[in-house]
Amino acid sequence: LLLQKPAARLALAFLSGGLLIKAGFIPFHSWAIEVEQVAPAPVASMFAGVLRPVMGLYVLIRVGFVVFGQASPLPAVLLVFGLLSIIVGGYLSSREVRLQKLFTYSSISQLGYVAVGFGLATPLGLIAGYFYFFNLILVIPLLFLSAGSIFYALETNRLTKPGEPSPYMPITYFAFMGAHLVVAGILPGGIFFSKLLLLLAVFQENRYFTGLILILMSLFTLPTMIRSVRRAFSDESENRLFAIKKGGILIKLPLVLMVIFVFLTPILFFSPFRELIIEGVPGVLLDSLSYSLRSLIR
Repeated sequence: LLLQKPAARLALAFLSGGLLIKAGFIPFHSWAIEVEQVAPAPVASMFAGVLRPVMGLYVLIRVGFVVFGQASPLPAVLLVFGLLSIIVGGYLSSREVRLQKLFTYSSISQLGYVAVGFGLATPLGLIAGYFYFFNLILVIPLLFLSAGSIFYALETNRLTKPGEPSPYMPITYFAFMGAHLVVAGILPGGIFFSKLLLLLAVFQENRYFTGLILILMSLFTLPTMIRSVRRAFSDESENRLFAIKKGGILIKLPLVLMVIFVFLTPILFFSPFRELIIEGVPGVLLDSLSYSLRSLIR
């Protein structure tokens, strides 16, 4: 076996450590927080929604599973860091008052669910992880772009005191609200179905404690998201009467398109692509002998 060689075990350790840092998992998240809270919204949306998940977690999953196989310690590592990120990231996001920093913590927490799915290393877990991953790379950029639209209008990214929701920026408001509902796991968003598949995969493996954590943290996410929407669009926001005059088509059009895509993702599981996803995803990662480099390394 490949992992019987000390050099291979050392390579797996370095690979896992480096890519977990790149993905921004807890406790390696400090760089992501510092970068994404000050970066312009389009840049932060690419980092949090695409670059960190793809260049960090996806590369780790593809290389780790294909080269070392699901019998390696990698699934256990993904489970541990995934659960840690879900809990700590969810808690820290609930205490944050700056929008982009709040969304960075939220993205770290949501990425933890993907890691748990792949950490199960079962066909259903891998399908749930991939579907969750696909939804995140759409909804996380939508959160950051909505925050950027608010910053452009009000010139602040801090949440105000609680007040009644006031959709003085209707497109931004509904994009912001839609993204929050999807992240909170509300129907008909794709993350609802992703979490449902993930919970089925967890309980299928009799991991009841893990399932309990996922359920509790999913319930914990909802009030955090509601608080964010209510405070971002409070009546006490400064310059609210003038905000509707700001923001052209280049700001509003991406929000509209992304909201549509976010709510259309569940159609994938009711389309001809369904069989491709169900049969293809587990086959590539679990049947890794034909894809691996073991024959070259021996």
